[in-house]
Amino acid sequence: MAKSIGLSFNRCMQQGRVVGNPVVNGGWVTFQLLTLVPELKPDGKWGDTECIVPCLSNTERIVNTVQQYVADERQLYVEGYLKSWDGGCGLIVTLIKLGSKTMYDPETANQGQGGGNRFPNGNFPG
Repeated sequence: MAKSIGLSFNRCMQQGRVVGNPVVNGGWVTFQLLTLVPELKPDGKWGDTECIVPCLSNTERIVNTVQQYVADERQLYVEGYLKSWDGGCGLIVTLIKLGSKTMYDPETANQGQGGGNRFPNGNFPG
């Protein structure tokens, strides 16, 4: 029997980019989310480390949303809780918010290809 560590709060929020296309099987949807985690490097400086988070859900609304709108490279924000099972663990998704379909490219931001400046002619308020 595992030793209890006391009360815990198992809530996870992740933002990242989908790697590969989601898979729907038996009422479950699974996908991989690439995210960045800040980490103290051996040289004493902080840097980002890539981390792939396995995500899954059997909530009908989330399964339908992922089937219709999520593909490789789609940016997402997900909330859920971590769950382990024999041979692995993952994030059980309870909330999903869709982000952009492609990565933001500052070189094309003002060329009508998405992700651009929302203020006309670069005139920021203030």
